[in-house]
Amino acid sequence: MFKKLLIALLLPFAWNVNAANNTTCIDTVTKIHIHSNGFIYFNTDKVCQKWCQLDWQSEKQIDRAFSAMVVSQTSGAEIAFVWNDVDVPNCSTPTAVSFVSPQWINL
Repeated sequence: MFKKLLIALLLPFAWNVNAANNTTCIDTVTKIHIHSNGFIYFNTDKVCQKWCQLDWQSEKQIDRAFSAMVVSQTSGAEIAFVWNDVDVPNCSTPTAVSFVSPQWINL
């Protein structure tokens, strides 16, 4: 019983620590560029007015993210990009750094 109570009390703190390291921004993809270096570069209407990139290790993950970004670009659908908060401290200001890569994408 004590273990369950302790876990229930500490779980929200663990979630907040993880959430504090990331910024989630709702954005629409406006441009996509597939480069010969293997990276996918893109612009969004808010955060990535300069080029951002998908710098992920797995081709399967890149393919899935690329598909979601194509849907966003062609239909105007919004995507939740999750950024390291060092690269993107808030969603209201475009990133000052070029070629940042999201940690993950939520559809």
